[in-house]
Amino acid sequence: MRYLLLIIALLLTGCRPFTTPEPTSIPTVTVTTSPTPTSTSTSTPTPTSTPTSTPIPTETLLPTPERVGLAPYHDWAQDDSRYKVPWTVRCDDDSPLNGYRMAEWARGFCIPGMITRESQFFESPSVHYGLMSSYADGVMEAQVRHRGYDDSSVEGVALMSCSHHGETVWLQTPDGTWYGPFIVVDCSGRNHMYYHMIGLGLAVEVSNKQAKKMGGLVLQEVKVSIGGKSGARGEYLPYYWVENVLQWEGW
Repeated sequence: MRYLLLIIALLLTGCRPFTTPEPTSIPTVTVTTSPTPTSTSTSTPTPTSTPTSTPIPTETLLPTPERVGLAPYHDWAQDDSRYKVPWTVRCDDDSPLNGYRMAEWARGFCIPGMITRESQFFESPSVHYGLMSSYADGVMEAQVRHRGYDDSSVEGVALMSCSHHGETVWLQTPDGTWYGPFIVVDCSGRNHMYYHMIGLGLAVEVSNKQAKKMGGLVLQEVKVSIGGKSGARGEYLPYYWVENVLQWEGW
């Protein structure tokens, strides 16, 4: 009997419906997205270039009245290797091509050779400067008449170049005073040109009377302006001539 009850109990237990347990819900995982860091681009600074120092060119000292000291009777061109003649200068022999000596009024200045005719007839810079000397009393006036002008109304001057006869020029002294107009009636002789340019540093010669009006019968600096007054400084004529014009006969 006991075994019968056990069997019935087992059967009842086996017939009880099987309840499927509720599945355990999987918790939702909240994914927190880490923000992508904004990359701050730190620009690499461009290195400051060390400036390259520009070399200062060595000044070529050109002969000017200030540098030659306005000293007459000194041949600065033959002291300068750029302009020194390539031959042996003999001022006391019979050939002017290798040198000749000026007369006593020029203190026996030695000219190292004979310049060409082209070196006498050259186009002067329209504005140039140098020293001014004067003719003896009455000589410039005679030259004015020789050129066909009336010396009572025309004041003549002599430029160094022989290419400017009849042209009008004005002269200016260092204090800014202008003198003129003048008419070119004369020029430097071929055998005197080197002496006038190098030995004296001349740019112009005036009458005895005009020199007295402009400060006296002494060498003085003056600016020559061909054609009209100019505010430009201009070229130092002796240097311009040596550098751009001077040529020697026979060489």
